[in-house]
Amino acid sequence: MKKKYLMIIVLGFIISSYSCDKGNKSNEYCHYGLTKFRNDNFSGAIEDYTKAFALDSTNTEAIYMRGLSKSRLGNINDAIKDYTILIGIDPNDSGAYCNRGDEKCKLKKFDSAFKDYNKAIELRPNDANYYLNRGATYLHLQKLEKAVLDFSMCIKIDANNGGAFYNRGLANYGLGNKEQACDDWSNALSLGISEAKLELEESCK
Repeated sequence: MKKKYLMIIVLGFIISSYSCDKGNKSNEYCHYGLTKFRNDNFSGAIEDYTKAFALDSTNTEAIYMRGLSKSRLGNINDAIKDYTILIGIDPNDSGAYCNRGDEKCKLKKFDSAFKDYNKAIELRPNDANYYLNRGATYLHLQKLEKAVLDFSMCIKIDANNGGAFYNRGLANYGLGNKEQACDDWSNALSLGISEAKLELEESCK
């Protein structure tokens, strides 16, 4: 049976960092867009973020969230374009690199995606989700030893990251480390990853 690995779109960081504070017309449209995004109205959000960016071409909040909205609609290439625009404005925006890497993975452009993940980690080495997503890509490509290293780093940074425990369990199981895999899935289940229950039932009897 093909195992499903878990990835995290870097959303929590975006919402906390890109508050779209009011203060000028561009930021007002950005604020409207954020409200629509949170209500899953991604098309409406894109319209507002486009207006915000047209009024202020340095509004990183608008272009970042527009890219994320396009991603939610499955417009992968357009999302990549927006993250690339953002990186041109702010080359130190680690979240843009990570999310662009995620989009490239969807297009199976793995070499380019790894470059983005590596850059994101270079810029923000203590963000657990960057290791989680790069590790998930290694796992998808069956580069299991590298996957285990990334998931372990993710757990070192965030011991409550259930997705990392679950994914490390998959990698460990693939490497023949059944005991470690079952321990990982037990931890994942205790952290709310329901998929781990099936792995425990099927593989850890």
